[in-house]
Amino acid sequence: MLHNALKGYNVTILAYGQTCSGKTHTIRGTQENPGLIVLTANELFEKLQYLITPEGINAMPAPHNNEAGFTDRVITVTISYLEIYNENVNDLLND
Repeated sequence: MLHNALKGYNVTILAYGQTCSGKTHTIRGTQENPGLIVLTANELFEKLQYLITPEGINAMPAPHNNEAGFTDRVITVTISYLEIYNENVNDLLND
């Protein structure tokens, strides 16, 4: 999933299932045991941080390396965190 996100594709993490089946815990986790959102975000930003270093840029094959102006690119990360419950959509980032 992260590999495709770094290529510029949109990705989705979806938790579907019966009430009390562990969806929230899987997605959110706890301080001691972080869930998919925290783990994925940490790894994504870690990889993006590496890609903007000289080592990361030079490790990329042409046309993505320095010779092709990779350093001039802009990286934008947009995140939505939604819950659909009883046909109602709730934005969980604005709670």
